[in-house]
Amino acid sequence: MRQKTWIYSPPKPKVPDAVKVELEAKATELVITVLKPEYVKPPPKNAKWNYIVDMFYKNMPEYPSALLGG
Repeated sequence: MRQKTWIYSPPKPKVPDAVKVELEAKATELVITVLKPEYVKPPPKNAKWNYIVDMFYKNMPEYPSALLGG
């Protein structure tokens, strides 16, 4: 049986609401102006599935360190 080991787990950083709002605005703008025109195309002829129909931004609150570059 393995011995248990103590591992330091620092608390998750709190992201200010102003940063969240700014990030959402920039991400939404990126999706609408760059990504959608580039990747969302009409479905090909005789295609039943496997084509992109929409893109959107979704906030992932369980990963706040990704927002802060950590």
